[in-house]
Amino acid sequence: MVVLIQAALLAFQSICYFGCQYIQKNPRNVEGPRDERIPLKSGWIIAYITWFPLIALFPVVLYGYSQEVYNIHIYAVLINIVLSCIIYVAYPTTMRRPAVTGDGISDKLLRLVYRCDARGLNCCPSMHCSMCFLMMVSAVQAVLLPGCIKAVVIVLSSLIVVSTLFTKQHSVIDVKMALFMALLCRLLAEVIANRCGLVV
Repeated sequence: MVVLIQAALLAFQSICYFGCQYIQKNPRNVEGPRDERIPLKSGWIIAYITWFPLIALFPVVLYGYSQEVYNIHIYAVLINIVLSCIIYVAYPTTMRRPAVTGDGISDKLLRLVYRCDARGLNCCPSMHCSMCFLMMVSAVQAVLLPGCIKAVVIVLSSLIVVSTLFTKQHSVIDVKMALFMALLCRLLAEVIANRCGLVV
């Protein structure tokens, strides 16, 4: 059942993320001076793409150790998807992508990611980052979750957040807004979970 819920959640996220691009107009570039000083490092694409298996597997593992934290995490993820997509439609943003000229594996992977998300929209807040922040909070809160798993989730999530900047997928403001979004969604999720009696 948990696997099916997770599959449905990932499908919902993908439909919302890519679907809202069809109604977005006049995206704004919110890059600042700090973003211009951050160089493109294609090697960081390895960390960037680990986000996909991480968001798929973490909730399943979390459920096995703390159903309460899992419930709050799922609520937070759902709220995050909905609020983020509302913002994407109301205030669409984009990110300038530099040319990737290398022929290494990481260069090819980065070009593939650029092609898969060809329009380069839905940048602020970064859902890549907000999901990572939510996973870090849940990993810390789940008392019974083994320390080694917590460490992997926290370290890997941190690397993914940094990777969004070095792959030029997101700007600094995208990351900052993602942190704010994650904290807001987590707070709302805890309120909902308490009212529904899902937290002892």
